[in-house]
Amino acid sequence: MLCNYSALLAVNVVAYIEDDVCVVSFASDMSPDPEQYLILSESLWDASEDVHASDCFEILQSGVLGEIPAKVRLVELSSDEMIIHFDESSGTIGIVISYPKKFFTSLCEFMPKLVEKAAVPFNILG
Repeated sequence: MLCNYSALLAVNVVAYIEDDVCVVSFASDMSPDPEQYLILSESLWDASEDVHASDCFEILQSGVLGEIPAKVRLVELSSDEMIIHFDESSGTIGIVISYPKKFFTSLCEFMPKLVEKAAVPFNILG
């Protein structure tokens, strides 16, 4: 594993859009209260000029990290793993999320929506 990266082995991935908010969540088990989880969220609503656009999609909750860095630098997605790279000024500089390949298609659909408004670079790796 990459140095200074947290890891999450997700057995469940749920992605959906509700009330113009894109949500992608990862959980270490199928229980209602998993030991490790990560919930990513971004509003798809166009904010007025009075509201500052976010420079990062929101990490709503995390059972993986104690303190989450504010700035996401890059998101990389492969058939069985996603890496979220944070700004290197933080102590933990990323999260490696491993998941079953059956979730890849759903992640390819929803992750671009999640990162697009925040202008976070996003790569799908072959």
